[in-house]
Amino acid sequence: MQTKINSSLVTAEALGHRRAVLNPWHLQVAIPAPHNHLLQVTMIIKDWSEPQLDLYMPVWTPGSYLVREYSKQLQGFQVTDEAGNALPWQKIS
Repeated sequence: MQTKINSSLVTAEALGHRRAVLNPWHLQVAIPAPHNHLLQVTMIIKDWSEPQLDLYMPVWTPGSYLVREYSKQLQGFQVTDEAGNALPWQKIS
């Protein structure tokens, strides 16, 4: 099972700009072995020119008051450039 999510346009208000901005982010979610209850998520970000990118994961689920800290369940996280070369990354919290 494979689901592709492609958000091609972000509103100007969401980014604090006065014009619409194309969003070059693509997400691919796969469940290669459903019995493991693991998702394989690939995020492709094109045309990023800033020296740093901060990504955040939620710690809660809508309708639940428990803090779940989903980032603790992250396995095999890696960051690469277009050529597949590993890039440095750091988990902050």
